[in-house]
Amino acid sequence: MTHPEQHLQNSTTRPIKILHVEYGLGFGGSVVSLAELIRGLRTEGGVESRVIAFQPESVVQGLFRDVTVLRLRPLLSYRLRAALMSRFRPGVPWSMMRWPVMKLYSAFDFLHDAYIAAVLARHGRIMDADIIHLNNGWSTSGLWAARLLHVPCIAHFRGFAPTVSNRTGRRGGNWIERTLLGCIGISRAVSDSIVSFGIPARKVRTIHNSVSLERYSVKLEARNAVRSRHGFMENHVVVAVFGRIMPWKGQLEFLRALAPALEQFPDMRILLVGDESDTDSPAYGQEVRALADHPSLARKVVLAGYQNDVAVYYGASDIVVHCSREPEPFGRVVIEAMAAGKAVVAMAEAGPLEIISNEIDGLLVPPRDDAAVRTAVTRLCEDSRVREALGVAARRTVAERFSPPVIAREFLLAIRDFRSETH
Repeated sequence: MTHPEQHLQNSTTRPIKILHVEYGLGFGGSVVSLAELIRGLRTEGGVESRVIAFQPESVVQGLFRDVTVLRLRPLLSYRLRAALMSRFRPGVPWSMMRWPVMKLYSAFDFLHDAYIAAVLARHGRIMDADIIHLNNGWSTSGLWAARLLHVPCIAHFRGFAPTVSNRTGRRGGNWIERTLLGCIGISRAVSDSIVSFGIPARKVRTIHNSVSLERYSVKLEARNAVRSRHGFMENHVVVAVFGRIMPWKGQLEFLRALAPALEQFPDMRILLVGDESDTDSPAYGQEVRALADHPSLARKVVLAGYQNDVAVYYGASDIVVHCSREPEPFGRVVIEAMAAGKAVVAMAEAGPLEIISNEIDGLLVPPRDDAAVRTAVTRLCEDSRVREALGVAARRTVAERFSPPVIAREFLLAIRDFRSETH
């Protein structure tokens, strides 16, 4: 039997073969960040990547160039589980069936994980993978696949690790810790949550997400085309929020906060980019649309929906606001806006705190302080020189700290560190 470490030792004479597993079901920061990581690994050389993705073709198409992408269609998912829990929630008809239905679901989920593990292992064996890289934290099927292949497994956390407060959870954490070569958190806040779960700090590294400056270097013609499409004039200052429309992203609170400023600054316009996919709160989207359609806002707020070429929408903006109502694990929108050379206003907690140097390459405001958001935005609307200075510094920060080659080198160094810790 080959020991997992033997695969990495053998890989020193050939490219390291990494099987990346992306469990997300829709478009989001995790799959974009994976694509940027792989782009950086290809630039650095010495790595061969293959991706297994659960998203539909429309999502992954164009993200992974010159990389083999295999798509799986899971029969069970977190969306189905959430739908079942909602259907049988307390107080609705058939609520007494909640316990047996969820027990039955758990049994099928176990079998489904075993099936997915077998599929992952088969593709890993075909590739002769040296490492399985789980892009959305640890998953039962991914861990099982690594054990079936006898190869190291790395869990990349794009969000906070789950909390554990009971003995069963701690036993599960021990099994996970023994199976993993190491864990990567996309911010120190995320890494702290992994350690809190029970993974030793020696097995955890913080590696931020990367972003390509080239992709977000939008030409003036493209900027003007988008602005014209949505009725923005040259004198308009466009304040944008990017992200799926869901409660924790804070679009509704943002609109309420900026409503008075729209009266104060007649040239201010608001742009919301993102749809309501992958949300279990459709009522929130309805509230956002209703407020945007209010007579006092209707001609000044644009709901652009999902945009495949989101870079040109950053280019069409003047100010980008990160307004999440909960701590952001990282804040991909923040570095994308910085790469586009835009002035950014973000909440001073978790991920954004590690990205932005306040008053140098962006503005940080107290978390969930709507008045502070309004003050920061109005300040930037009034002073174009401050906007431009922050944007120039932001691009410099991205080049120095968040470019794909920089992050790829950190990723490869983490693999070497994990290996040395196991010896």
